[in-house]
Amino acid sequence: MSIIETAVEAAVPEIGVPVKAASWGLHHIGFVISTLGCIVLAILLLIQKGETRHWQKQDATHQAMFKAEKAAFEGTVANWRAATAAAKAADIAHKTAVETSHNQTTKDMNDAITQRRDAARAIVRRVHTGQTGTNPGSGTGTPVPSPTNTASSPNGAGESAELSEADKLICADNTVKAQGWPAWWKSITAVPN
Repeated sequence: MSIIETAVEAAVPEIGVPVKAASWGLHHIGFVISTLGCIVLAILLLIQKGETRHWQKQDATHQAMFKAEKAAFEGTVANWRAATAAAKAADIAHKTAVETSHNQTTKDMNDAITQRRDAARAIVRRVHTGQTGTNPGSGTGTPVPSPTNTASSPNGAGESAELSEADKLICADNTVKAQGWPAWWKSITAVPN
């Protein structure tokens, strides 16, 4: 018999059976507590297992969202790079087309101005040498008279002054060029930059 059972029987000898049950309970209290502890631990482990599954599902969901967002971002970056490359190529193509158009327009206008300048120079030379001809601008075929001589003596005062051939050629060149500017500018600005 244990010390507790002996002490209980000595103090209360007439209560035999309930005292033995109590003494058995006191004697096996460690077993009861450890059993209850195991049950509580088992319940806690089940709860923890449920929580672990919940957080694993959450983690999987967040990983999937992260991967989707990362793929979308990479797609956006790839689209941006492709659009940038396409825009640069389009800009280069447009620049080349505009430059080609402007160069062709300038060449055409220069050719036209050169032809008009040569015609104007021929007229200046013909008039300066005293040849008569027709005025090509009027369309009437009126002959152009020979110029008068320069007022080189006191007797010639009041006569019209005559420019040298070089000055006349410069005037003809500049006049033809100035007349060509509006047409050149109009054709250049017609092409969108």
